[in-house]
Amino acid sequence: MLYLMVVFFACEEDCNVGRSAYTFETTIEGELRVAKIMKPVNECIRAPILFFFHGRGGTAQNSAAYYKFHNVELLDHMYIVYAQGTNYDDHPEDANGWVIRFPHIKSHCSGKDKDLQYLQAIIDHLSEDENADVENMGAAGFSNGGFFTLSLSALWPHTFKGFACLGCYSSYSPTLSLINCEDSYENAIDKSAAATMNALIKINPTPTLYMFGNSDSTLVPGVVSAVYKENCNEFCYFQNTILQLIIKNNSLMEVPCSVHNFMTDTERQIFKAKSGGAETQVQLYIGDHSWPANATTWMAEYFAELLYN
Repeated sequence: MLYLMVVFFACEEDCNVGRSAYTFETTIEGELRVAKIMKPVNECIRAPILFFFHGRGGTAQNSAAYYKFHNVELLDHMYIVYAQGTNYDDHPEDANGWVIRFPHIKSHCSGKDKDLQYLQAIIDHLSEDENADVENMGAAGFSNGGFFTLSLSALWPHTFKGFACLGCYSSYSPTLSLINCEDSYENAIDKSAAATMNALIKINPTPTLYMFGNSDSTLVPGVVSAVYKENCNEFCYFQNTILQLIIKNNSLMEVPCSVHNFMTDTERQIFKAKSGGAETQVQLYIGDHSWPANATTWMAEYFAELLYN
């Protein structure tokens, strides 16, 4: 992948060189919320921001130790924010997660905006107290944090330059299964209703990278094995997610979806933007519901190209 080449000019004042980190704290609806913030290597540079949202049970500290975006040289000139979730849906207290996961379902959204308040508090802090470019931000997430990332792409599409997620699926229409694809869902949906339901997906384009493993059972809840069908002729959250993202982002599918080998093609699939739309990228990897070795690099390359300008 080609990245944008960026030349940075240091300012005249003395600048701290090398990553430094601190914990940001704020109170949202009476609850203490924290985030681990990694400063760019040169604090004089007005730097972009990359947010990362962990999966269920994660913490900001663990995210920094495990995903290590701040150690990727390509991202040296970005703020890296490891956000930390909160209790949701009466899960155990130590199971931090993200409240909003399906923006079209009122029970998942209505009156549940504390994560959005938390995120806005971090953005305000970076704008007011740091040399951060809040007009140039990206959001990434894994598993539960990936659901939140996809929700942000629907709720705050103009706040971020792009999104990347792994190990999750989207839900941008009221009925998950109603996507009209020639080789899909023959036994699962009423195809005549597909176009009507697809029309309810709001087009609010933002570049998106969608990644998942070929043996990830998350995409078909309750199914542990044989998640993917080569021709996706049974209900499949994976292909549904790709098609919904293409609709939402107004991306171009140059050939009929029946031609695409969504289930087995591990080459990066790129659906370019139509006029006024945004590009959608898809990366299938060999693995289960875990973070593959290449994922941090894939995301780093993706956001370096999007956010350095």
